[in-house]
Amino acid sequence: MEICRKTYSIVFMGIILSIVLSISSFAASEVTQPNAAGAYSEDEKMLRAQADDYVKAFAAGDYKTIANMWAPEGTYTDIDGRVLRGRAAIEAYFKTDFERFGGQPLEIAIESIRFPGNNIAIEEGHTRALQGPALDTVSHYMVVHLKIDNKWQMYAVTETTYPEALHGSLQDWEWLIGNWSAKPSPTRSINIKASWATGHKFIRCLFETENSITGREFAMVVIGRDPSNGRIISWHFDPSGGFGSGKWIKDGQTWIERAKSIEANGATGSALYILHKLDDNTFTWRSTQRYIDNSRLPDSDEVKISREKPAGE
Repeated sequence: MEICRKTYSIVFMGIILSIVLSISSFAASEVTQPNAAGAYSEDEKMLRAQADDYVKAFAAGDYKTIANMWAPEGTYTDIDGRVLRGRAAIEAYFKTDFERFGGQPLEIAIESIRFPGNNIAIEEGHTRALQGPALDTVSHYMVVHLKIDNKWQMYAVTETTYPEALHGSLQDWEWLIGNWSAKPSPTRSINIKASWATGHKFIRCLFETENSITGREFAMVVIGRDPSNGRIISWHFDPSGGFGSGKWIKDGQTWIERAKSIEANGATGSALYILHKLDDNTFTWRSTQRYIDNSRLPDSDEVKISREKPAGE
């Protein structure tokens, strides 16, 4: 949305657990072991499908399809604070935008969907423009959806800036330095060692996972700063030969990465990783919007990772 031109704005486990296996290994394990985190209600499935349809229509410059996602009396408040009232005004807005700039690929990262009442849903997330005059612009959005005649429609959409999104510092990751572990299930354990590379310009994360089915596996993630734009980025390396990379945004104590990969067999993958710092010794990680060769995979469970205490404590 600028849920429009400026945005309706991804290993085994995310930065940090992106930091565990590559997307390929993670995908394979989740395909055979689907979990409850991906078992959305039918209403949530409909809303997530609508977000996917929005992305397709935006890339195609299809202003009519986009406008029809709003309720007839719906409103849209753009990132500059301008308020558009009614589907006709919203359609005219997008028509003018697409005639001027053309269709523009973008990303939508849904962070939460909640249902405060019957036939009411509130969706929050962020968007990133992948092309056009607002290239790489990131914004936060909130949508109030109403279910009318068994169809979800956007009633009120508000977009705001992401003040920290493009200005995160590598020092923001310093708390990660150390040894970490998690046991997502009785048969699977994870150990992470994060350390500064020489010069303190990169953080290297080495992962070791062990489970009763595949045995021990290793992976590496390197986190750094893109000197051309100041963005925090990471590179993922899978010992099988696959690799990937992603860009991070920071919202308070939450870090979000959109990552893409090339698997060892040549398949392409993508996912959204969400890492939330609880305190200096604990964080959670989960992944969503996971694809291998355009096939959607289940979301992961949220995993809690804890810092290992030094010997003697």
